[in-house]
Amino acid sequence: MADAPETERQAVEPDSREVLSVSQLNDRIASVVQDTPAFNGVRCIGEVTDLHQNSTALYFTLTDGAAELPCMIWANRYRDMDAEFEDGTEVILEGDIDYWVEGGKIDLKPWEVIVVGDGDQAAAVERLRSELEERGLTTGVHPAGFAAACLYKAGQEQGQWVTQRDVAETGNVTPTTVRTHHETLDELAV
Repeated sequence: MADAPETERQAVEPDSREVLSVSQLNDRIASVVQDTPAFNGVRCIGEVTDLHQNSTALYFTLTDGAAELPCMIWANRYRDMDAEFEDGTEVILEGDIDYWVEGGKIDLKPWEVIVVGDGDQAAAVERLRSELEERGLTTGVHPAGFAAACLYKAGQEQGQWVTQRDVAETGNVTPTTVRTHHETLDELAV
């Protein structure tokens, strides 16, 4: 290799920078998150989506229409809270940002939940539903397909990135059904 140009010799020499395992890197990230005061005791307002729970925890996403943040509340902590909410509820959360090392995920773990009311997305869906019902456009139509189309349209109006396939799966209908009902909504300029 003595005849090789300098650039080629550098390319085959080992890199002297430290190589971390996934566990080591996740531990470093967790340390930064836990040691940063700006991530402790944060207050955040947004709308609850994707709410689900099991026997140990309540999981949901908090969104403001432009960004999303995963959240988790331990079931025993939630039972002690004086707050009930569902998808579409606007809430103010106070808690700590946490980094789950094993899963490599960041989330907000609130210790306080203040229910504000219906969120913008929920209100937009309800507004569409009411207007369509007043016009008689939902008569004879399977409600799940029309609801999925309304959800898709409301998501678009609120700047949410949601696909027809996503809402179709949620409503247990086909993307074609969502598209057809969405086209009807567009034609009626609802």
